[in-house]
Amino acid sequence: MPMLYIPYKDLDAISSDDTLVSIGFDKVYFRENDDESVYFEFSFQEETIHRRIRKKDMIAVTINKNGSIRGKGAKSSRGWILRAYEWYKIAKRETLTNLPDDFIDSLIFDPNDE
Repeated sequence: MPMLYIPYKDLDAISSDDTLVSIGFDKVYFRENDDESVYFEFSFQEETIHRRIRKKDMIAVTINKNGSIRGKGAKSSRGWILRAYEWYKIAKRETLTNLPDDFIDSLIFDPNDE
């Protein structure tokens, strides 16, 4: 499955000199479906400071073209999912930005293209 890199910085805070490696990013697996929806899969671990308890969550959602989200984590992580979808649209050049082409081209890695 291809990976989408989601920068830690907001779109407005990224300068023309920034690279993904320098600003940091999350990796999200995604798949484009025949009905023009997009499936995202992401897992993360959260460790509380006060207790040594680790919590591993997984987001596995499908976003339809109209913006509706369904799947595991759709309600609890809605804001993060919408952020991932916005970066997906930037990477696919559906949303125009002032980011350099090299930066936009680095947002998606598809191992099948290697």
